[in-house]
Amino acid sequence: KLKFNQVLLPNVGRESHTFLHHLFLGDDADRVAFVQGSPKDHCHNLMDLLHSDKVDIPLGNLMWCDKYGLPHTTILEVESIHLSLFGKQRETYLFSQGAQHILSKETLNKRSRIFWKRCLELLLEDGKIFTRGHEFERSWGYIFDLEYATRSYY
Repeated sequence: KLKFNQVLLPNVGRESHTFLHHLFLGDDADRVAFVQGSPKDHCHNLMDLLHSDKVDIPLGNLMWCDKYGLPHTTILEVESIHLSLFGKQRETYLFSQGAQHILSKETLNKRSRIFWKRCLELLLEDGKIFTRGHEFERSWGYIFDLEYATRSYY
């Protein structure tokens, strides 16, 4: 049976804020599902996956973009997230459409509270919340170290 916890947060406009708030506070759950407001738009078999034992999987189609978000958009600076967090950038980014995942406690605990605080600071930089949310969407697989390109998920 699924268990849910509810925390009320201000609506700053992107799911990344909610995810990062949760990650910064920490959680003892064995697995956590991060989904957005209309999760089935990106993952039609969402309920089956939530009721399964699968962990460390994306809940959406995998897509590619370049460091500017192309071909999906032209306004992003995806590389800025990687430069800030990892000290390097990539030419292309493989990401899960919708930013949704089921993650294990082990995966969530790979990063420190200091790391999650830095992510929150990046997200909330003045005037960047809209684009930063999309940049984080394209970065979660790398942040969680899921190696999308080398694994089969379903």
